[in-house]
Amino acid sequence: MFSPNTAEDKVKQFVESLPPGFKTLNQEMKNQLKQALLQWFSSMDLVTREEFDIQCQVLIKTRLKLDELSAQLANLSVDQKS
Repeated sequence: MFSPNTAEDKVKQFVESLPPGFKTLNQEMKNQLKQALLQWFSSMDLVTREEFDIQCQVLIKTRLKLDELSAQLANLSVDQKS
């Protein structure tokens, strides 16, 4: 999922995008914002890019295996009819 470092980076980006008067947020407010982001990310049930890529590879392998098994089943059906 998302690490505390990712949340900290997002908080930093957010603080840097604020108008000059708001950039003086104290550390406690930054920590609260970071915790809120972490909770929000976890409630969204998101996955990392790495996890997504791994699942794509698993899906490709599964699809190839399914195609292979379907071909074998078709051959068995043809043999049985003969």
